[in-house]
Parts: sequence; C-alpha cells; structure tokens
Amino acid sequence: MWLPKGGIEPKIRSRALYQGVEQGSPMLKLFFCALLLLVTFGAWAKQELTLAAVPYLVSKISAEVLREAYAPLGIEVRLQILPPPKTLAMANSGVVDGELNRIQGVEQQYPNLLRVPVAVNYIEMMVVTNGMLFKVDGWQSLRTYRIGYKSGIKLAEQATRGMYITSYLSDKKLLHDLKSGKIDLILVGRMEALDHLARQPDSNIKMLEPPLVKMKLYHYLNQKHRALLPEITRQLQQMHDSGRIEAIRQTILRKNFGSLLPQGPG
Repeated sequence: MWLPKGGIEPKIRSRALYQGVEQGSPMLKLFFCALLLLVTFGAWAKQELTLAAVPYLVSKISAEVLREAYAPLGIEVRLQILPPPKTLAMANSGVVDGELNRIQGVEQQYPNLLRVPVAVNYIEMMVVTNGMLFKVDGWQSLRTYRIGYKSGIKLAEQATRGMYITSYLSDKKLLHDLKSGKIDLILVGRMEALDHLARQPDSNIKMLEPPLVKMKLYHYLNQKHRALLPEITRQLQQMHDSGRIEAIRQTILRKNFGSLLPQGPG
C-alpha cells in the first residue's frame, strides 16, 4: 500500500488516535476534550475582518470604536486604506469584508452591503476658506462660490449638484488651488479642517462655523457576514448607551488638536 510522506495515511492515523483516547484513562479523555476546546477557541479567536477605509482622520475614531466593539467577539479589525471611490466597490464585491464608515443610504447603490444600524461616528461638514468670511447658512449659501472637495465624498457630491464644483484626488492640490484663488472654498470634515489649521497656524486658512451639516456614519458589512449583524449591533448599542462611542471620539480629538477644538461636543 502506498503511504504518504510522513507515515500513516491520515484517516488511519485519526482513527488510531480516537481509539487510543477511548481506551485510555478518564484523565486522558479529559485532557483530549480540553485540547479540542482550546484548538476550537483558538481558531475562533483569531478571526479577522478587513474593512475598506478612506484616508481621512475621521477613520481613526471609527476604527477605534469598531476594534473595541469586535474585541469581545474574538474578531480583530484590520483596515485597508483606499481612495474614496474604491472603498464601496471593493466592500460591495466582497474583496474586503466591509466598509469602516459611511453615511446612511449607500446601500441603495451597493446592494451587497448591510448597514449596522448603530452609528459609529459622525462627520461635520465644514467650510474652509483662504481668509474669506461669510455667513454659512446651509448648502444654498455656497451657491455663488467656487467649491472644491475630495473626490468620493458622497455627501458633498449630492449636496452641491448644480453648483460650481471641482473634485480633487489629493489634499495637496486641493489646498494649493484654495490658496492660489482658483477656488473660493473647500468642503472637508471637521477633523480634516483642524488638521489643516494645525499644520499651517500662520496661514490665512479659516474654518467657518457652524458646520454645514452633521451626518451620522455607519459601519457596513458585506452580506457574506450577515450572521455577525445581530451581535455587532448589540455591542455597538451598548457602547452608545454607555457614552463610550462619544468618549472615544473626544479622547482622539483632544489628543490630536487640543486648543483648536471649539467649545462643546464635536
């Protein structure tokens, strides 16, 4: 009989091991059962989810929230940082396991994505100018200005239709055109605006208050992970109810921006 490299054919070896345990002492049986439990738990505990994420500072908060939420489930969260237009397509196709955070409604365009119904974060869309001041009063107050924003920001795309807009692939080009006067203002999240201010404290860059809009951000899973939806929803709901999600947000904001923060939450 042909034998595979390494000795006894696997089925025979497994049967021999099982018979040895059956014929052994109770202590041996107990040890074998404990070993099986450890192997099973070890395999479960090493599960990973790879989530698509955009290279924005707001992703730091959402990532920390989700790492804490998934930890009790024995799941480690890893991020795959991608340009904004690619993240949803990859999550929808199942190349990655889901999307870190997006606004509600993207599931209508990407039907393979399941929205976890508890918000993990929120974004405040801010107007940033090169020294120009005016009253921000909703999206229509921007209609007479030349507007720039990063490509792939669905909220900005939808709200500025019909206006004079330019989308950019890089922050460097976006800021360059703002400073050179090619555009009048840019639309970014509060964290990105604070980052611009922190990096260029002596510039004319102004972040105008109040925010244009405050939108909740939700975690999305590819439908192949549908079984996870009830449990991760439960974990996030507990974190929301206890104030833990907001505490994570405020800790990261204070650590990164300190005195640049406005008074009050957010």
